[in-house]
Amino acid sequence: MELMKKISLKLFLFVALVFAVNLLYKSTLWSGDKQKYAGSLDSLMNMTNNTDVLYLACSSNVSNSKEEKQTKGISSISGFIGSQYPELNINDISVGAIHANVFVSILENIKESSSIKTIVVSVNMRSFGGDWIYSYLESAIEQSILVMNDKIPPVFRRFLLSLDWYDNKNVKEREAQFLEYWKLDTIKIPEYNVKLTTHQWDSVVANSDRYKNIKGQFDYNKIKFATEIVKSYAYTLDTSKNIRFKQFDKLIEIANEKNIKLVFNILPENLDKIELMIGAELPFLIKRNRDILKEYYKNKGVILVDNLEALNNNYFYENYPTEHYTIKGKEIIANEVAIKMRDYYSTEKFIEKEIVPDENINKVVKLIQQKEYITLNKNKPYGINTYLNSIDIFKSELDSITLSYESLQFVNNDSILLVVQYYNDTNIFYWEKYNLNTFAKEGNIYSKEIKFPEIIDSNDTIRMFLWNNSSVDFSYKNLMLVRNKE
Repeated sequence: MELMKKISLKLFLFVALVFAVNLLYKSTLWSGDKQKYAGSLDSLMNMTNNTDVLYLACSSNVSNSKEEKQTKGISSISGFIGSQYPELNINDISVGAIHANVFVSILENIKESSSIKTIVVSVNMRSFGGDWIYSYLESAIEQSILVMNDKIPPVFRRFLLSLDWYDNKNVKEREAQFLEYWKLDTIKIPEYNVKLTTHQWDSVVANSDRYKNIKGQFDYNKIKFATEIVKSYAYTLDTSKNIRFKQFDKLIEIANEKNIKLVFNILPENLDKIELMIGAELPFLIKRNRDILKEYYKNKGVILVDNLEALNNNYFYENYPTEHYTIKGKEIIANEVAIKMRDYYSTEKFIEKEIVPDENINKVVKLIQQKEYITLNKNKPYGINTYLNSIDIFKSELDSITLSYESLQFVNNDSILLVVQYYNDTNIFYWEKYNLNTFAKEGNIYSKEIKFPEIIDSNDTIRMFLWNNSSVDFSYKNLMLVRNKE
């Protein structure tokens, strides 16, 4: 009996000590550790009582191009959804490269007293592939999931963190995982007579004549680009084996327990570019995987928004594989989500929006700023050099570019020219000249479409300049390059 009392006392003291240490940790270091290791949890705590709809996403929600970063007004998908439901407080947690398992941890930390009643979850098709499941970033993500585990007292989470008590594989171990995945995953597309593993597909692409230039040389920039696409999107989607389905299922289970409504937003992928680089079979596979996902979740009590094919190439500002969209692209995505959300909210709360296409979506303009006229003559025959890198042309899927300038003079001789030179290193291997008297005229603006020859590859440089080889002065300003995207 005496022994039991001593054991009970020691146990009580131990529990009291742990409680005190945990309390001390929470009041001192816990806040800093949350910000350092699990910023998502810190964000959630700041919005849990002032949010009706929570938008969970990777960088797709908030990333903007350099040109659009200074844009005033709404620039996120969640912001555009909010503009169509002004009576609702819509906030977001957007962290690069996170996936469904992080969303599960966030949902587990939402208290019953929280004002959050609906969660919109970004569903990224790339996240179902081995490239993302076994990503180099997964250890850091697992670390954040441990810190967000609300079933463990914060001080013990910190203790386990110090012991690396989470899936903390190093880079070589992660690499071994996704390499094995690529070698074992056999992809079958009968419609295109495809039956090969991701690894084999990658090898086929790497050795394809498709990526040779007219000189018969492999363009290794294009090959690297194409093989990255294959490794990101070429996978078999098995609902019984793929870990993402278990994670999304868990998300639904927790949401049901907490009476939270779910919306799954399938993000757009740049199918135009994928088909251009690889062929029609890979977009076909991506769509088939999308259909499998939709079929699996159609009767599981969630709203599915299929935005996979919502955007064409013009609304992606960055080289994929990324889901980074122009602001107009985000508005289009948000509108589809907002429309579907009417199943959860009364029509009175919803503001219908007519999406107006961006008139300038097909043009990216490079202006060689010249407010004053420049005069070319015998003493100064050459204009300013304008350079383009072939890799930028290749990435933008351009086969031509339009050059324009402003002038009060109409050129009526053959000796004032636009010169276009193509060179690698310091050697000019090809050049063309265009007489300015062949330029189209509209008011004081003259323009000419320049077709790129097939002999260039992504390592070449293009130089353009005006050359006055005549005896008369020629004045111009506002020399401009207009990149036309189809």
